[in-house]
Amino acid sequence: MSEYDNDLKIKGEFINFLRINLENKLDKNIDQQEIRGLVYRFIIDKVLAGKEVKTDKEKKRLFLDLIIEVINFCLSFGEIIIDTLSELKRYQDFEMHKISDDIDA
Repeated sequence: MSEYDNDLKIKGEFINFLRINLENKLDKNIDQQEIRGLVYRFIIDKVLAGKEVKTDKEKKRLFLDLIIEVINFCLSFGEIIIDTLSELKRYQDFEMHKISDDIDA
């Protein structure tokens, strides 16, 4: 899988994650703290996917690996997550102000 395909995959997974976690929300106003928490959960879910811990020694090793992998994930995909949030915010602003991006020529 190319880096571009991997970036698109992460972006799609992140958008779906946000959609699932925000679709049942009655209050349409989403604060920064809630978005921050969802971003943290998404990163941790991606890093911990498929990891199993059986012994105390593995727990200690997993903690160190977790820190390194979270940093690596953030450095690799942080820009994609920030860009995605910016795009969604811009889209929300367009809808809220009834701005259409269709330009009549």
